[in-house]
Amino acid sequence: MTAFRKLLISVGLFCIAALMHTVAFAGAFEDGKAAYDKKDYGAAQKIWQPLADQGDAAAQFWIGLMHQNGSGVAQDYAEAMKWHRLAADQGYSAAQISVGMMYSEGKGVAQDAVQAYKWLSLVADKPDADPGDKQVATLFRGIGTTKMTPEHVAEGKRLAAEWKPVTK
Repeated sequence: MTAFRKLLISVGLFCIAALMHTVAFAGAFEDGKAAYDKKDYGAAQKIWQPLADQGDAAAQFWIGLMHQNGSGVAQDYAEAMKWHRLAADQGYSAAQISVGMMYSEGKGVAQDAVQAYKWLSLVADKPDADPGDKQVATLFRGIGTTKMTPEHVAEGKRLAAEWKPVTK
């Protein structure tokens, strides 16, 4: 067998393995969501925690939500912010909204209207964001600006414009 043929076979097998891993990842996440919806939070956490630890943004968001709401774990806003921020840094819209709201309310972090504006703007201004997410982010960003100076709004806009997603 030629070296080129061996390389092609190796690349093909790698692609198949990667695809199977992605499908398994998606299936496991959905299993966790089904458990969560049944209020079996322990099972959901058992499924999602390894995914979250491996950098899956959706799992990170839901682990954060469990800590934020005290669903199957002790309510801990700092821990919720940690997980939401990991997902938000990857561009996960629901997590970006949560991070913005937590900054707005001072839950798990010091209250910071500029950071709230930044995180909410990332969703409100994202062209491909879910329309419902955009609406929520736009609404809460607007409410927050009523308490901000024009300089604070400008700073929030600048931070949002400079933001770049982190790859896992």
